[in-house]
Amino acid sequence: MILLGLRDDLRQVIPGVLRPQSEIVLSRVVEGLPAIRSGLSRRDDCAQEWVNCLRSQVNSRWATSGTRKVDGEKLSTVLRITLATIEPPAKDRGAEFVAGGAPVHYMPDWFNDGRIGGVCNHSTRAHMQKDLFRYVFAPPRATILLRPLQPPRERL
Repeated sequence: MILLGLRDDLRQVIPGVLRPQSEIVLSRVVEGLPAIRSGLSRRDDCAQEWVNCLRSQVNSRWATSGTRKVDGEKLSTVLRITLATIEPPAKDRGAEFVAGGAPVHYMPDWFNDGRIGGVCNHSTRAHMQKDLFRYVFAPPRATILLRPLQPPRERL
């Protein structure tokens, strides 16, 4: 969510009218950001607990056979391998400042300042355990059963 606001003490400043611009594919802006993991709510949250939470589902019904007969063995195999081998990203949940490079391909001079040596405000929120399971389940199911994900079309 992006919020836009004006300070009360700037009443004499009148901003210009916003004009429509070309759509920007989100992946062009965020693709260089460091990988970070989601958080856990209602329980201890550390990288090892996150791994344990997800790996505990390797033999669950949703990971071994899905919820319907049509889910198939291929989906089950992908889910079980994903859950068994999952590791937290090096940057964990991120932070107000994450050191390291983040190459941005869209308007790099605007989105990235190499002088600070990292990325600001790059962190995740906590999720309920069941939501984490859904996030693991949905992408391979969509890819295997519905249709392969199409790369985003360029709109610039």
